Amino acid sequence: MRVNNENLDFFDNESKEELFRLLLNVNFPRITKLSKKVLIEVLVNGKKIEDLKQPFKLPKTRLKSIYSEGIKSLKLSLVELNLRLESVDKLEHELKVTKADLRELEEYVKIEKNLPPALLEILSIKITDTDLSSRVKNICNNIGIYSLREVVRYSKNDFSKLRNCGNLSVKELEAYLKKLGLSWSMDV
Repeated sequence: MRVNNENLDFFDNESKEELFRLLLNVNFPRITKLSKKVLIEVLVNGKKIEDLKQPFKLPKTRLKSIYSEGIKSLKLSLVELNLRLESVDKLEHELKVTKADLRELEEYVKIEKNLPPALLEILSIKITDTDLSSRVKNICNNIGIYSLREVVRYSKNDFSKLRNCGNLSVKELEAYLKKLGLSWSMDV
């Protein structure tokens, strides 16, 4: 048996035939029944277009046209299938991320249930409502820190590495946290 496809040279003939057989068994809406039959005869059974004139009772030019359209339709269908598979991959990735976010949120809820109400109130203070300097408020705002709860999750070292954050800003914030009974690297 002979398979007419030079683009699949890394497959042996039996593997190519099986690949084509599997592909052509998939219901691709773009491929007509006649195209599918011609493709099977040529790609799987290794026949030449000339050999198909008699069984299909069609001229060679028409068979070539049917074969050509079948190949185009198959390629288009495979491109669409590939796009759908990529979409599924993206959705699977988003699902994993969402599950991780959900686990993190569940952990957050567990921690929050165990915190005293007074501490929760202090942690929920917005940075903009504090008497911290504009410089510290801007550092926090620029990276998306909006409450004291978010600040205390940072280590002193990590916070000091933030853009425009110098020693004075770290000392100011540390003194403010200490005044409220908070510290760096809190698990809240």
